[in-house]
Amino acid sequence: MTASLTNPLRVGLRQERVISPQCLVIFGASGDLTHRKLVPALFELFRQRRLPSEFAVLGCARRPWSDEEFRQKMEAALGPLAQEDPQAWRTFAAGLFYEPVDLQKDDDVVRLSKRLDQIDRQRATRNNRTFYLSVSPAFYGSGCRALAAAGLLLAWAYSAPPLRLKRNGWWGNAACGISYEGLAWVTGAAVMAGGSMPAWQSLLLAGLYSVGAHGIMTLNDFKAIEGDKKMGVRSLPVQLGIDGAARNACAVMALPQVIVIALLFMWGKPLHAAAVIGLLILQLVMMKRF
Repeated sequence: MTASLTNPLRVGLRQERVISPQCLVIFGASGDLTHRKLVPALFELFRQRRLPSEFAVLGCARRPWSDEEFRQKMEAALGPLAQEDPQAWRTFAAGLFYEPVDLQKDDDVVRLSKRLDQIDRQRATRNNRTFYLSVSPAFYGSGCRALAAAGLLLAWAYSAPPLRLKRNGWWGNAACGISYEGLAWVTGAAVMAGGSMPAWQSLLLAGLYSVGAHGIMTLNDFKAIEGDKKMGVRSLPVQLGIDGAARNACAVMALPQVIVIALLFMWGKPLHAAAVIGLLILQLVMMKRF
């Protein structure tokens, strides 16, 4: 029986971590990377009990395979690994699914969304989804390439002279908020749209949450106030003082969410608005306490 390899990066860690329930969606699942790397790695994690029972893999590509055909091809790719532990493979394979998808076709994207909802109910993955792009960058579309270029530009402006935005709490935190929240949001939406830019509603929400992320970045600056003073970094706690920066961060985090709630009601999404209201109330309680 083949022994499992030990990950040297885990030596000394006190406990094993299991990821949250989720569905891993692999675009380009008919390719070599999925056969030789992704699925074998996931199967090994399953054998080590590092995956939750509420876990699923949805392979997506243009080839017209069924779920069973996908499972058979993955089993053949694993070869001896699947044969030496057939019970583990059968259990793992029950969470493998396949959906023929061409992201350039709207009908395929709609069908993919419905299939994901079905898998969520079947495997109890709680609407958590991770998307893996095992495809050539040529398929990302001009929108995704432009967003990637914007991310690189912001990273340069944040750290490199002559701008070095990180030396000022207003500009540096804005760059981080856009990069961490807005660009990630819009890029994900663009990928799901086959490379096209998302609708204006999605862009507006991404912008609002980017503003809110400015406040989160301000909170991060509280851990290095003395160091920032010595290094000449004008973070908001340095500029406004501890109390002033705290009030500013709370307001910047809360106000965009109030606008989001109003927009969701205007767009006929009262349940979504109620969810944001609940989260905002919890945040306000924690802001008051801390």
